[in-house]
Amino acid sequence: MPQCEETFKKTIVAIDDTPENLQLIVDILKDRYRVKTFKDPKKALEYLFSNTCVDLILLDIMMPEMDGMEVTQIVRREFPAPKCHMPILALTASANPVDHDRCLASGMNDVLHKPLDEPQLISKISNVLAVQASWGAP
Repeated sequence: MPQCEETFKKTIVAIDDTPENLQLIVDILKDRYRVKTFKDPKKALEYLFSNTCVDLILLDIMMPEMDGMEVTQIVRREFPAPKCHMPILALTASANPVDHDRCLASGMNDVLHKPLDEPQLISKISNVLAVQASWGAP
């Protein structure tokens, strides 16, 4: 398994089929976090399964080959502990409360709405990572 880089920055994996969304996430977070991006959810799952140095996932819920709920369920059901408990934040353009509830029911920790609001993104990431740290998670 790959070793974690010698740095204090947390690592975030962003999964979105739109390159512009991924670039925006990198631009917002690059000074605070290491950000690894994927357009293909299957490749992201391969990376996540084999890499022990990921702290959080930002996940688009509407992608062509595999939606965010399916990716979340794979992480929650098939990944070994403690990886299966990794925080997952949904990214969605939908303001429909049903979609919000579906994200949480699938195992996501919270939902962010597009277009992304920089202070809200940073706040939600900080909050979920703080909760994870308070549980003693790696």
